[in-house]
Amino acid sequence: MARMIAATLAKTYHTSIACDGQEGLAQALALRPDLLLCDVSMPRMIGGQLVQTLRTYADFDDMPIMVLAGRDDEQLRVELLHAGAQDYLLKPFNREELRVRVANLLSIRQARRDIELKIAAENQLATIMESTIDAIVGKTLAGVITSWNSGATALYGYSSDEVIGKSIALIFPPGRQSELPDILAVINTGGIVQRFETVRVRKDGTYLDVSVAVSPIRDAHGRITGASTIAHDITEQKKTARELLHTQSQLRAIIDASQEAMLFLNPAGWPVRVNTRFADFFGLDDTTVLSLSPWQLIAHLKERFEATASLARSLAWSISDEEHIFQEYLLQVTPTRREIDLSSLPVKDVHQSYIGRLYVWRDVTHEREVERMKSEFVSMVSHELRTPLTSIKGYIDLILTDEAVGDLTELQREFLQISLSNARRLESLVNDLLDISRLESGKIELHSEPLDLNLLISELLPSFQPGWDAKQQTFILRLPDEAPVVFGDTGRVTQILTNLLSNARKYTPAGGRIMLTVETDGAVARVAVSDSGIGLSAEEQSHLFTRFYRAQNAVTETTGGTGLGLSITRSLVELQGGQMQVESEPGRGSTFRFTLPLAQS
Repeated sequence: MARMIAATLAKTYHTSIACDGQEGLAQALALRPDLLLCDVSMPRMIGGQLVQTLRTYADFDDMPIMVLAGRDDEQLRVELLHAGAQDYLLKPFNREELRVRVANLLSIRQARRDIELKIAAENQLATIMESTIDAIVGKTLAGVITSWNSGATALYGYSSDEVIGKSIALIFPPGRQSELPDILAVINTGGIVQRFETVRVRKDGTYLDVSVAVSPIRDAHGRITGASTIAHDITEQKKTARELLHTQSQLRAIIDASQEAMLFLNPAGWPVRVNTRFADFFGLDDTTVLSLSPWQLIAHLKERFEATASLARSLAWSISDEEHIFQEYLLQVTPTRREIDLSSLPVKDVHQSYIGRLYVWRDVTHEREVERMKSEFVSMVSHELRTPLTSIKGYIDLILTDEAVGDLTELQREFLQISLSNARRLESLVNDLLDISRLESGKIELHSEPLDLNLLISELLPSFQPGWDAKQQTFILRLPDEAPVVFGDTGRVTQILTNLLSNARKYTPAGGRIMLTVETDGAVARVAVSDSGIGLSAEEQSHLFTRFYRAQNAVTETTGGTGLGLSITRSLVELQGGQMQVESEPGRGSTFRFTLPLAQS
């Protein structure tokens, strides 16, 4: 019998045969078949026991079981159905009937599973719809609301009970009612309304900015039965965008109000922004500028300046430089002749990522003219003062030293010494003013030559010894065994050292220490003047080389000075190819360092 049944079903299904009830149970648990046929009377386990046993396993609660019996016993049939059998077939039976019954049982099981899957999917979809913050609304093709999730309740203020069965038009403000028929017309043709921004109204009457997308709903046969709308609240986004636009507008107005021409290039060198002043300076409107390639932009700017190689180099190399700030002086020749200070700095966003470079052209024509006039005036006044000062000093020296003048009282001699001291201070000021004037006009003359730095220092120091002795200051000199030969102007190097040593003596208290150190480092000689004086704050150091600047403290108030010495000193160092720095800390002294190039051997 078992083999006949297997043969009957083998053309349609994969079959397996068991010899008795125990083997049938083992195979069922191992193979997990889609359907099981068993006889009521089987060795080692009857059909009823097999059915009851299998139904105790969760995986077998819906597996179809057909029981075969040799007699029509109504009570037995009921017992088997109670045990979990789905069908009862009497022997002998028609093979076709067997095939039909098996097919029906499997179809019923599949249909039941499909329904369960559909219910699970619908439940999952319902859960997703309820958990999303977006408003999801279902409606008929006439616009009647059929579903309304919790996101819609939160967004529009209506509960589902209040709106289901009503027209979706209730959330359309008066000015947007025409959108509804247009949306439904697209859905009726099977189209999708892509996400767009619009306005909707809440239950309390407030308006919302929303982003909406609408898709058709289809039944199992593919027929369009309604529409699904997903709406996202973008009120805050729109508010932020409006505020950002307002801020950008304000920033643009501020930039356009600037007296400097501004150009912003991205990291690849392409122009991104220019201000109104840029167009005024160079006769190029912003539309034209922003359409230019980096090479075209450089070409246009070069036409407007002298020394175009310097301009092209500045624009080209600095674009990729993400760190440095630079300044350069340029002369514009067209459309208007101007003296320009060009400065550039890297621009980084809030995450410190490099986003490009800002170039600022500042018209300094008037400033430069004023500077030239000031420099010429200072030069003229200094020259005019120099002659009478020389005479005053000479006559005072003569009165103090020439016996032919006659004897002087102690009081007369004291007054003359005070006059001579002030005349010398005034002469020093005049000399400083003349140096500044020459430096500004580029007329200072250097007579550079190889010079023995050790020898120059040794010849200079004796003039400072009386001052150190008077304040009981300790002076330490550290020179290299092999004297460095530098290339510089003897007089100007002497002026540099004199200024630094004089400052160290003035600003170091009695009993303090001053040290002069010289060493060679590659192609330069390094000179350092250190003291144990009053020191300088970081703020004072930032202004130290500014003309006429003097630190504000008790010592400087009682010590004479013009505030020009260090400015001149650094300029003289740089003119001779060196560099100058300062290190200082309040109450712990200062160290001034400068370099000079070594002479070629």
